Amino acid sequence: FDARLETAVQELERAWQRIGDPRLAARRAELLLALDRFDDARSGLDQALARGGAADSSDLRLAEGDWFRLNGQGDEAIARYRAGLASAQSDMLRADALGRLGRALQERGDLPAAREALAQAVALAPQNASLQGLQATAATEALRLQEAGQGFDAALALQADDYESLA
Repeated sequence: FDARLETAVQELERAWQRIGDPRLAARRAELLLALDRFDDARSGLDQALARGGAADSSDLRLAEGDWFRLNGQGDEAIARYRAGLASAQSDMLRADALGRLGRALQERGDLPAAREALAQAVALAPQNASLQGLQATAATEALRLQEAGQGFDAALALQADDYESLA
């Protein structure tokens, strides 16, 4: 399994070097973060952001936000998520950015702003079980238990093995 993940990291790197699409660099950074290779992820993000035109990439800004959030730098993460949201070109990407922003705001203790961001994310992508689960988790924290229960039920109806909703 580890060898396949390493192969995926290497293939994303080669594709990014060959094509130059910042989305590939963002996916590689996200995979490296999932593998707890934070230094490698940061290095790849820095290289991609230094490349011409990549600084405006929503995908890179969101991946960079993840790097900051996972390194305990919530304010920097929120700034990157907002930058990614501002340059997002599709509803799917806007929903993704709002979901990440909502999670970071929730972790920082700004529950009203987190719930607003997550509500907007779910409105843009109502079939996204992960976003439904995040919204239900925020509702639970806000002690809106009936709303939370409905949200978890909706998430599980969409994806019965959604780890966020099952937790």
